[in-house]
Amino acid sequence: MEFGLFSRMFLRVRTVNDRTFLLILVILLSGYWLLFHWPCLNYYWNNDDLHLIRKFTSNELSQVFTSTWDVDRIETPGFRPFTTWFNHFRYMFLGESPANHRLFLLILMSSLLWFVGWIGFKFGLNRGQIALALLILVSTKAFSGDIIWVADGIHVFQNLLIVIAIVAMMKFIKNKSVYFGLLSLFLVWMALWAREDSLVAFLIMPIIFVIYYCKCNNTNLSLGWLTLKSTKADIIKYSTYFILFFSIALLSLVLRKIYVPETSTSTMLPSSSLTGIINHIKMSMWIVGGSPSKEFLSLRPPNAQTGSLLINLLTYSWGMILGIYLLYYLITIRKFDTYARQISTCFICMGLACTPGFVVERSNLVFLPTLFFSFIVALTTFNMWDRASIISLNNHALSIKWSDKSYNIMHLSIILICIFAISGSMLRATIQRIDMHPLSINQISRNRIFLVDIKANIPDERVNYLIYQWDIIGIARKTTREELLNNVKMGLYNSDWSGVKPFIPQVTYLAP
Repeated sequence: MEFGLFSRMFLRVRTVNDRTFLLILVILLSGYWLLFHWPCLNYYWNNDDLHLIRKFTSNELSQVFTSTWDVDRIETPGFRPFTTWFNHFRYMFLGESPANHRLFLLILMSSLLWFVGWIGFKFGLNRGQIALALLILVSTKAFSGDIIWVADGIHVFQNLLIVIAIVAMMKFIKNKSVYFGLLSLFLVWMALWAREDSLVAFLIMPIIFVIYYCKCNNTNLSLGWLTLKSTKADIIKYSTYFILFFSIALLSLVLRKIYVPETSTSTMLPSSSLTGIINHIKMSMWIVGGSPSKEFLSLRPPNAQTGSLLINLLTYSWGMILGIYLLYYLITIRKFDTYARQISTCFICMGLACTPGFVVERSNLVFLPTLFFSFIVALTTFNMWDRASIISLNNHALSIKWSDKSYNIMHLSIILICIFAISGSMLRATIQRIDMHPLSINQISRNRIFLVDIKANIPDERVNYLIYQWDIIGIARKTTREELLNNVKMGLYNSDWSGVKPFIPQVTYLAP
């Protein structure tokens, strides 16, 4: 059997162990991310970064345990005390430089990728599948705006806590060590008190627990529980773990209801909650740049990117590939072999991870569903062409003929997926460079809201720097701060996003 380039690079590499392979892969992916996003590293503080990333007083740090997380009471209310603490300590450690904060978040992202790859190995994925899945994941929105927009870095931190909690839980199952069980509970508690949407971990982790337990015992689901019942010590440990596990979620919900009553679900739940979940699913599948339209089941690109031939081509081509992958899954599900079980598990976890869409629809809440979708694409790409070379129609039923010559087709498919991922990353990075530029119309308008309209608690040096910046480009001709800021109102929200091209920095300035 003859293998091509990808097989030699990923599937048959014997000179390094899996952990070293992951380290090399993560370094390469971090460099890949920097290649497209490095111009944004030194962008100045923007939007809610201005008042969230700073030094907080001891009184402010204590009050977040008995009230909403934002001491200025500007942001969406929530019980997130560890968000404020995370923002405080990273500012104390990294200082005033936005570039330092973004590089720190890049390190967290790299750590997150390594642990995700470790989990993939433990569930039997090969190196090629893990490499492709992580490339897709790095190319998505989760690793673009959540690093460039410094305050959104809390999502990277939160998801890192969840993933390490899953790793500790798997160690707890494998080694039956109480230490790893307690570590898992501690980390998932920190994640939940950092962001309420971490509640999805309490839906996903029990599924991963059951599957990994059965894998460790070399049995299926039904026999796995029979094995569990025969071990009294294990059942005591696992029962205690899950009692504490769900108690953490219950306690957090109770404290949230008591201390932040304005977050009541009855007041936040939109009428189109099902549409919110569907849109979260769509956003998690969108690796071709930007995010899909919010219209129900629409494949049209977002309005901000309408008119770009490249984006339209990528959009509809990606939709066709998703249709082919779904058809292949429906064909193979009837056998329910290892591939079908893996993909079905990923689909279930992906759907559960989209449940925050019931309450709020935001693109920065789709990391976990995007993670599972990345594994779905990687597993399907390799499995589809692992042995299948021809899908023909025989007697009105789809059948699969097997051939070793299909590896060339598999490599072509991998290259195609990589093209979609890289193209999406280029386009998304270009949009980030435009939208987040300190002197773009969008950015000035956002910053003006915090400096003038709502008067957030912003350090004086940031206020003075922004005013100095705006004065240089002649936004206003008055010298007083009030007149200067009021003149920023000219021409707001007039950015033209049509025809955005990668690698061409474009900045729209306000007319003086």
